[in-house]
Amino acid sequence: MDIKEALLQEHSKRQTIAIANYIGNNSTRFNALMKLVLGNEPLLVQRGYWVLGYCAEDHPGLFKNHIEALLEHLSKVGIHNAVKRNTLKVFQFIKVPDKMLGAVVDICFGYLYSASEAIAVKSLSINLLIDTCMRYPELKEELIPLLHELSTHEAPAILASTRNGIALLNKQIKKQTL
Repeated sequence: MDIKEALLQEHSKRQTIAIANYIGNNSTRFNALMKLVLGNEPLLVQRGYWVLGYCAEDHPGLFKNHIEALLEHLSKVGIHNAVKRNTLKVFQFIKVPDKMLGAVVDICFGYLYSASEAIAVKSLSINLLIDTCMRYPELKEELIPLLHELSTHEAPAILASTRNGIALLNKQIKKQTL
């Protein structure tokens, strides 16, 4: 399978999964996909990032040498929501090294503070920040007030994420005080 041709051929969940299955745990094929998603062809970038999400779920080890490149790409101004959404999805399945976790946290907080950010991007950011709080409990001091603030003026889809996040973090706080 030619990954580039497959991405251009059809934009569907079936095709996306077929490409991810073709890549499997093969680092050479995965590197070819990474070259496309970090490239300058918007259609290939968007469709390729969707494939990355499935790759991360099944083979998170493939990302070990690509986390920094994904972070750099995510930090670009004006990237498509599909890129943001699928990169955050990838970060939910892989273990981001501590030295790069601060950048992920900063990006997620930036998305939450942005009035124009897509709901799915904000929801995934909330989930990533909650997961990070499990590794670094001191982050709760900044996240809980923000979640309370978001729950007062965000779209209904975000309300569930904020409520669940606050409940989970409060449960963790109670465990630590016992």
